[in-house]
Amino acid sequence: MNGSFDSHSRNFGELLGQYEKRPVVVPQFQRGYSWEKTHVSTFWSDVREFHSQVGQRRTADKYFLGPIVILPQDTQIILLDGQQRLATATILFATLRDIARSLDHQRATDLARDIQRDLIENEENRFSLHLSEMDQTYFLKSVQKDPPTYVVPRLRSHNLIRSAKDFFASAVRGHIEGLPPDDATAKLKSLNDTLATSVAMVAISVNSEEDAFRIFETLNDRGLRLSVPDLLLNYLMRTATDGARRHRIRERWNFMLEKMGRRDIDRFLRHMWLSKYGDVKARGLFREIKDYLEQNRIQSVDFAEACAEECEHYVALIDLNRDTLGTTYPHAAAVVKYLDILSSLPLLLSGIRCLSPSHFAKLCTVAAALAVRHAVVGNLNPSDLETAFYEAARSIRLLRKGGNTSAKALQEAKAILRRINPKNSELIPKAEDLYLTRSEAQYVMTTLANQLQSRTREIAIDDANLEHVFPLNPDPSWGDTTGLEPLTWHVGNLTILGSKLNRRAANSDFKTKSRGYYSKSEIKMTVQIAADYKEWTPTQILDRAKSLAQVLVETWRPS
Repeated sequence: MNGSFDSHSRNFGELLGQYEKRPVVVPQFQRGYSWEKTHVSTFWSDVREFHSQVGQRRTADKYFLGPIVILPQDTQIILLDGQQRLATATILFATLRDIARSLDHQRATDLARDIQRDLIENEENRFSLHLSEMDQTYFLKSVQKDPPTYVVPRLRSHNLIRSAKDFFASAVRGHIEGLPPDDATAKLKSLNDTLATSVAMVAISVNSEEDAFRIFETLNDRGLRLSVPDLLLNYLMRTATDGARRHRIRERWNFMLEKMGRRDIDRFLRHMWLSKYGDVKARGLFREIKDYLEQNRIQSVDFAEACAEECEHYVALIDLNRDTLGTTYPHAAAVVKYLDILSSLPLLLSGIRCLSPSHFAKLCTVAAALAVRHAVVGNLNPSDLETAFYEAARSIRLLRKGGNTSAKALQEAKAILRRINPKNSELIPKAEDLYLTRSEAQYVMTTLANQLQSRTREIAIDDANLEHVFPLNPDPSWGDTTGLEPLTWHVGNLTILGSKLNRRAANSDFKTKSRGYYSKSEIKMTVQIAADYKEWTPTQILDRAKSLAQVLVETWRPS
């Protein structure tokens, strides 16, 4: 990195304390709070263990939590790296404050006041730490205010802040459990002093705004791994030519963050890139995007606009938004919800963005059929399926960009997917010994029931009841179930049953189910069980699976 910088040790009390009049401010281009419970738990363990050894150490000893990067200015200290640690420390300080006040003891009340005055607010009665705009209001109201107020979390980062606060509340209360108020207060004060003065970081100070923008990439190159969204937003902000463009980038990025909520934005960016430009090389997604934008002279604000537009459709897919998907909903739900094929999302994103609604529905049907044949029944190499989906996604975009019709783009995508479609002769033996997960079983058995019922009558997946002939929790009347238990989720043991009959059949033995409920069902596949079998043993399950195998393979036949 060009430019000058220096480093020195700073503890939490020095950065957040009352004698530092400048607030510590997280830049607007940084991500929200992202520490999971495991990170918070490790932070607490480190602080608690160091605190427990106070009597065995010299008072000058410090516990170092690693480096942070700051840009000191006249009126504020910009925090470039270290947000998670300072925010987590503030949450812990606030927890100590709240628990001290709950002791209803004068010394504890004074301690709560001192923590708020000295470490959460500064001398000017302003809060010492300002998070980025997506988190600041939630953080201020639910953590920094004294007393805090409940705010409904809207984003994933909000939920993580709340989770960290709940974790610390439980941990600190356990730390002082059973102690009288005086002793509990003393322990809280000692813990607070340790956190404020003895837990330190190496603060790397940079001297210019240009250094502030470049530091993210420099840190990432040197092993302090930052997320792709962090790096990408930093790059877009740095390369924007003026304040108005930066404001628009930040606006579109905020829109994207709000749309994504608690979902993984890194996964979205990766899927969007795969959908538009193909597979990511070994050097990583950020470098791919950065080099592409530079080589093609794409303005950062235009790329931010494109991300926001793609994000809206991506969220509609993963949320299975019925208003957006319309009649395509059941086909998309098959791939996204029931089969849970995440590698299909770049293909579906290309489809929903570039194809007509009817062609998009056909694409979903083809993707579902291939997923069943290749992944569920065939259990073949998932990387082959992934590669085909990514290639088809890119093909759709290229053809549409080149002026080709929606029909032509769909035809080419189908041709790519057809290359890895396994033959029926390979699949039938595997279908005869097929085990399904719950969501796969819901989709596969309902679709089979539709196929065997008629070509026109539909049984809605959401309304269908998956039935285990040999139940998950069998009645004692089943007798010895040693041979049956391993076959509970075998395709031969599964069917579909109406809700009332399903509840009544429950865990009954086979004779009761067959005569009392299956024979009365309107679903042909289930009636057939009662007609064909007088008992239910592993032999019958495997026999039925053989009878279903050909139908199963023919039902999912990509056109």
